[in-house]
Amino acid sequence: MPPDKTKTTPSSNHRLSPYDRESDAGSTHKSTGDQSTITATKSDLIHSSGRLQGRGTAHEVLKCISKLRRTGKPYSIDVEIVHKQPEQHGGPSIVSAPCLKSVKLVIKDGDPSNESELTRLLDALQAPDLKKASILCLGESTGACENAAYKFLETAGESGKLTTVILSLRCRFKDPLKKYLRSSAAKHLTTLFLHTNAFLEDELVPIIPQTCFLSNLEKLVLRNAVRTNADPVIFFSALQRRHNAGNSKLRAVRITVVDGIPAEVVARAHAIGIEYQAYRRVSRKNREWFIE
Repeated sequence: MPPDKTKTTPSSNHRLSPYDRESDAGSTHKSTGDQSTITATKSDLIHSSGRLQGRGTAHEVLKCISKLRRTGKPYSIDVEIVHKQPEQHGGPSIVSAPCLKSVKLVIKDGDPSNESELTRLLDALQAPDLKKASILCLGESTGACENAAYKFLETAGESGKLTTVILSLRCRFKDPLKKYLRSSAAKHLTTLFLHTNAFLEDELVPIIPQTCFLSNLEKLVLRNAVRTNADPVIFFSALQRRHNAGNSKLRAVRITVVDGIPAEVVARAHAIGIEYQAYRRVSRKNREWFIE
């Protein structure tokens, strides 16, 4: 989502540094506007109308959250995570973010230092009121970063409020993903988007027919997550077994099948209430894929 184009004035009431001790403790000055710009070297974070957006390090984002949570009002985060020099140290190891309803964290390249920043943020952030989470690593993703993402999602999902998850990850290690998809937290998901160049049909197909996993899922999108030459009939068979087992909540499924899905299979899926669609090309670059 593009940053808010509204410009702030250079007034001290609007511009705060996340490293300013007075502002972090809570200034006695009251803002006369509804937008605050939080700046730091090589980063820019803007808080406007209940949304924190821009670019920043893990340390900066956590500092901003410490300010936002004082309002007691719902807010969202849409931030590109970046590393900067010199690296900032210190700060709380765990930051609770009540009232955080939606989070979108993006890495736009495979720079290991940026992934380390994202890992630190995910390890520190607790979001008990989260409803939607998007974690998009538009490039490579390390095992440490992916493990932190799944752990964050599982912890945030324990409240039962997190219902939408959008992931774009390399999925180097499949077992942690499989563990998350089988977790009690994932049972509350109604929408799951998964974009990866890893082949995950061996992990996904066995889960789908079992109604104890992802039991509230209504929409499933797998971009590149199954082999391009996978037989869509086999995947539909898993969907049909799920339906026959008594779970008919799943209403929309889209997977990557370059040759398309036979009309007969689409009709059979429609007969059990599922809109079954195919991506007809492989997304070669993660940057090409965007779902909201």
